[in-house]
Amino acid sequence: MSPVTQYVFDGRKWQNEVTSTRQTATAVAAGAVARKTGATYVRYEDVYVAGDTLQKTINRVTGNKVLTFPEGVFMIPASFSNGYLDGVRLGHKDWGPGCRGLSGSGRGTIFKMLSSTKTAPTSGVNSMMLINAVPRGLDPMISVEFSNFYLQGTNLGHDYNGLRMERCTNSLIENVLVTGIKGSNKVPPGETGSVQMQRCSYVTLNGVELDGRRDGIRVSSSLLMPNSSDHITVNKCYFHHTYTGGGGIAWYNSRDSTVTDTRSEYIGSGTGSKSGYCFNHEQTNRVIYRNPVMICDRKTTGGTLHMSLNADAARGGVDNVLTVYKPIWDATTVGSGKLVVETWALGGATSQMQRTPPLVFGPNDEITKLPITYLNPYI
Repeated sequence: MSPVTQYVFDGRKWQNEVTSTRQTATAVAAGAVARKTGATYVRYEDVYVAGDTLQKTINRVTGNKVLTFPEGVFMIPASFSNGYLDGVRLGHKDWGPGCRGLSGSGRGTIFKMLSSTKTAPTSGVNSMMLINAVPRGLDPMISVEFSNFYLQGTNLGHDYNGLRMERCTNSLIENVLVTGIKGSNKVPPGETGSVQMQRCSYVTLNGVELDGRRDGIRVSSSLLMPNSSDHITVNKCYFHHTYTGGGGIAWYNSRDSTVTDTRSEYIGSGTGSKSGYCFNHEQTNRVIYRNPVMICDRKTTGGTLHMSLNADAARGGVDNVLTVYKPIWDATTVGSGKLVVETWALGGATSQMQRTPPLVFGPNDEITKLPITYLNPYI
């Protein structure tokens, strides 16, 4: 890994402070964690019936409760049979009535699918996912909890998504590890997400780790994908090592969100479709970063950049207001050690040209002209 360059403001200028110290990953502890109990939780052992699939067990939960699991391996059915081609579903009247989440006992609680009976789509958005939380079409938004487990991607012979949430609010993803979710491109149908959010509001991610590798080999596309969502809070998360994809976080048509003490690194494995961004902002507005760490190691990956930025076309083309406090980044082969932000217009449309640079603040919250370089600048 190349050294990290942190620019420290001393009252007169920015100085390079090079360190090889790696930020400690704050994701799920390797050992077991206390299993959650209380009136809003129900144990797997108390509802499981011999011969049940995981979906059937989820369907037995009533009272809008979270299903908790001991350590062990729990198999997701291979049929991708539920509506959106998901493995298991929560929050829908016909698939999981009364179950509003899954909670385990740490990394020793493993969910995975060993084989697939369907093939992935060849056009459009890839709709295959391992775990899905979604209400019925006419139902109001639902509150969901996913915590303390390991979602393990396996070789299914095609691309697919990992954990997905749609129309969820006041929801939590905490101490979850997701690895090896297959994606082959940075655009659909090859673009997939380790964690996806569609039309969600007020979702908090704490200590989530999204690792794009399977058995040490990069296989994943984008990692965290908030789409048409708002008020997403990301705390102390770690996103890393993808094969391709839009970003460690790939924001699309989203806004009013905060990312704190989060590290994104080694996103993409080359140029072209294998490139990416540590943090990618498409038609997105008002995102605040506090203490982000962005490691491209461009000398190795060849195509990854620190950030991308294009205007919020979904809101009439207004500029994306991006605010960054105390960033840390590596020195890529582009920009001579500067923070590299690619500003661009989707499809070349003038209305989507970004004209405002990000607001970048120093260690004492003073606004300062950081050493930044822009690619394809419209600003």
